[in-house]
Amino acid sequence: MMSYQLRWFLVIRFLINFVLGSVLVWSVFRPPLLEPPYNTSTSFSTLPYSISVLFFGLTMMPASKLLTRIGLIRLSFIGSVLIGLGYILCSTISFSPHLAILMISMGFGIIVGFGTGLIYIIPIAMINRLMSSNKGFALGFVLMGFGLSALLTAPLSDVLVKTLGISFGFLTLGIVYLAILSSLSFALKRLIIIYGPDFLCLSNEDRLH
Repeated sequence: MMSYQLRWFLVIRFLINFVLGSVLVWSVFRPPLLEPPYNTSTSFSTLPYSISVLFFGLTMMPASKLLTRIGLIRLSFIGSVLIGLGYILCSTISFSPHLAILMISMGFGIIVGFGTGLIYIIPIAMINRLMSSNKGFALGFVLMGFGLSALLTAPLSDVLVKTLGISFGFLTLGIVYLAILSSLSFALKRLIIIYGPDFLCLSNEDRLH
């Protein structure tokens, strides 16, 4: 039977993945980029999302090695900061509209994609280590947050963009995502402090971080 502590770990990871899934709602940001002063072509407007998915996938292998080297807490915090900074970088497009697609490709495409990949790999690696049974259920529950995210983050992002504009929309999301992900990472750290690292089967190296 799943322990009380492990259930909390899965709930926190579900919430983190729910925030990570916001990367799937790129279509909300496309329409403003097609209009003045950005005037991005339809084909180029999909570039940031394509780059983000690419870096998300490419990050998986090095992220699993980083998890072993620096521990899940530090990796989670690093990914959180990258995601927040990536969105904040996107908000600077108002200063250089002609470079909008380049800046968003760097911010949303490379930085957010990289940060998402760093955090996404954690539950996959940890659940395989933690559980001898019900791995499929636990992993499915955690990763379900990623898929369900669009149900909430899409309409919220749409309201922000239409109300504040795309630049301030990016800025707001960057600050909010940074705050939420950092808080959830801190909650995970507190969970380990309260119950000890043993319930997560952490190695000696992980315990130091």
